[in-house]
Amino acid sequence: MKILFSPQVRNTPINYKFSGEVITIDGQAFDFSAMPDGIMTESDSEFIVSAERTAGELSVTLINGISETEDSQEVLYPDWVESITLEESEVLTDEMEN
Repeated sequence: MKILFSPQVRNTPINYKFSGEVITIDGQAFDFSAMPDGIMTESDSEFIVSAERTAGELSVTLINGISETEDSQEVLYPDWVESITLEESEVLTDEMEN
């Protein structure tokens, strides 16, 4: 799974946990394992922007909460991250750089 953290100014942290094709956001799990090839543009979470599966590969865009004063080019203009580089128990918050 590929993940893109899309920056958005927020006052509260967002906690993500990844395990296989399951993304847990602030304690609520979203399982993408049954998603067929195609694009999902609607979600039950305000933090999931979109998901797309192409030839079996899943790509998900998630909101990355940032402060109004954030000026890091890596945070403001992020690259895709392979979920394999994230440990299954790793939790990302808006205070961490991607």
